[in-house]
Amino acid sequence: MVLGMQKFLGMVMAAFVLTSCASETETKAVQEIANFYGGRVSYSKGVATSTSEGSKLYFELKLSDSPYINSVEAEEPGSFSAFAVYRNLSEEEKEKYTHIKTSIEQQAGDSKKTTEFEYTVQKLKTVEAKLSKIKLLQETLKHRHYGQLTELMDSSAFSNFDMKAFYAQLDTIANACGEINEYQIP
Repeated sequence: MVLGMQKFLGMVMAAFVLTSCASETETKAVQEIANFYGGRVSYSKGVATSTSEGSKLYFELKLSDSPYINSVEAEEPGSFSAFAVYRNLSEEEKEKYTHIKTSIEQQAGDSKKTTEFEYTVQKLKTVEAKLSKIKLLQETLKHRHYGQLTELMDSSAFSNFDMKAFYAQLDTIANACGEINEYQIP
């Protein structure tokens, strides 16, 4: 009985700590999402102790009353919001949380529909690594430094490929379409 009470009090204390104020980085993420989507954005922190994966420590974001989110599939703002939270977290916070959850409330006629998503921090870390390669690709194309493309590709897949002809084709396309002035990745 005493052990059960200690566990209960430990969970209450953890819940109190987790629902405390957002850190500066968490606040920045919430504000970024509010600025991007408009509407209402709220957050909570939580812990789930009885899951098949063990304990989950999560940051949850809820987005509602945004005209934009009603015009797209819920997964778009759900995944973007989760990644925005992850990207803004400090390294310490990235180690602390195991999951980022998002809840997207869309207007469906006269009613509202809520769709929930959950992403592991490990999955978001993988996305961040892949996005860095995409950004490098975009910079390479923007500045026409085509030789750097080989750093991004598996050279064995292109062993019989004429890279000089490929670079010339990229130049032809760039000349026909114009310079890349800007691009945007969340």
